[in-house]
Amino acid sequence: MIHQKPLTSAPPRLQRMLMRLQPYNFTLQYRPGKEVPVADSLSRSPTTDGTHIPLDIQINLVHFTADRLAAVKRETERDPILQELKQIIISGWPDRMKDLPAPLRPYWSFRDELAIADGILMKGCCVVIPTAMHTYTLNKLHEGHQVATKTKLRAKDTVYWLNMNQDIDHVVSQCPTCQEHQRSQTKETLLPHELPTRPWQILGTDLFHFEGNEYLMIADYYSKFPLVHRMPANCTSGAVIDATQQIFSEHGVPEKIISDNGPHFASAAYKVFADEWGFTHVTSSPHFPQSNGFVERMIQTVKRTMTKARACGQNISMALLCLRTTPVDSKLPSPAELLCGRKVQSNLPVVIQNTSEHKDQTYQRLQDRQAQQKAYQDRSAHDLKPLHPGQLVRVQDPRTGLWTPAQIKQRCEEPRSYVIVTPNGRELRRNRRHLRDIEPAKKRVTFEDDTSPSRNREVQDTPKTPTITRSGRQVKPPKRLDL
Repeated sequence: MIHQKPLTSAPPRLQRMLMRLQPYNFTLQYRPGKEVPVADSLSRSPTTDGTHIPLDIQINLVHFTADRLAAVKRETERDPILQELKQIIISGWPDRMKDLPAPLRPYWSFRDELAIADGILMKGCCVVIPTAMHTYTLNKLHEGHQVATKTKLRAKDTVYWLNMNQDIDHVVSQCPTCQEHQRSQTKETLLPHELPTRPWQILGTDLFHFEGNEYLMIADYYSKFPLVHRMPANCTSGAVIDATQQIFSEHGVPEKIISDNGPHFASAAYKVFADEWGFTHVTSSPHFPQSNGFVERMIQTVKRTMTKARACGQNISMALLCLRTTPVDSKLPSPAELLCGRKVQSNLPVVIQNTSEHKDQTYQRLQDRQAQQKAYQDRSAHDLKPLHPGQLVRVQDPRTGLWTPAQIKQRCEEPRSYVIVTPNGRELRRNRRHLRDIEPAKKRVTFEDDTSPSRNREVQDTPKTPTITRSGRQVKPPKRLDL
């Protein structure tokens, strides 16, 4: 029902009627014409005066200045396709679309909405923009640097040309300012670290601060056992190496250590230490702490335990002992029992006995626990497509959040990690989540060469290859509505 539409969305010829009906509250009931015994008086006494909105008011519905409207009129007169379209509107549309010239066939589906107002083509309330003014109009539409959807909404009730939405998508996707200020990419699916088969096989390490002091954290990936070592003031890479060597002398050397790319672990001295002691050192992507998420989460748990112990005046070492002797979950024993293979005495009475649980059963429970964590993470995540050397990308600055141009140099051995080259020649290592591929520039298609079936299914008039059935009969599609 037209009276249920907003006043701004109604055609100009119906707006006066809607405005006059505003003071009334009525219920409109439809009745077919055959059920009306006597026609109303208005249908028997038509008015001779036109009820359409005057021409100047129609033009002023569009938010253009007088100079800009004059420019639209001037460029419309210079546009050969729009001039041909104006002649068709004046002389009348043919009965069939096939009788139209090919460039005008895309206008067939909305031919009833086209009109001429003071030399300017109108599609309803929208001005049909000539080709020469497409770039200017697109720049005005995108002046506020809004997303493509909002830009299309601005253009919807103001201007029109063929393939306008595709041109808006192209302009927004190629806008350097919009590309630089994009949002961060969504999280990818969880890529868990390799689950070790025995205690002290794979370790994670990192540094953290608590009450002005720096601590070294080393956690076992198998048993979830945290080791906390207080570091001296002005901690250096050498101090981290000394503390790690002391821990290794008590518990043994692991096969692999996973850390972030902090200066203490990315130094040449730490690399020499790894080579001499015979373990593999793997670093996560810079500015991507999720790659070292196990240790980050362990640090959060330890710091919370230490903070609560300090707040209530308890001994921090006893609080950490309680943490280490608490079962991992309802099906797994405590970290201390998993690491030592026995129950550990704490502030609670415990029966000391040899554990009879099979090792394979514990490993299976650890796998199930890891799979459950991955399932929860992957519910709202998706993988990003891989990048290739030489590909142009944008890299996100971790401090400002802006996306600047760069180029992929190589793919690292670590998963989802790449080495990129910035415009000033710097080589950086970044995670895939911080890299966004640049959409290649495409030629914007306008209605001058709009003959693609994907844009208008009725534009092409070239004969298609006939379809032949298995029996050899040629399939001829029916002609509907003689179009």
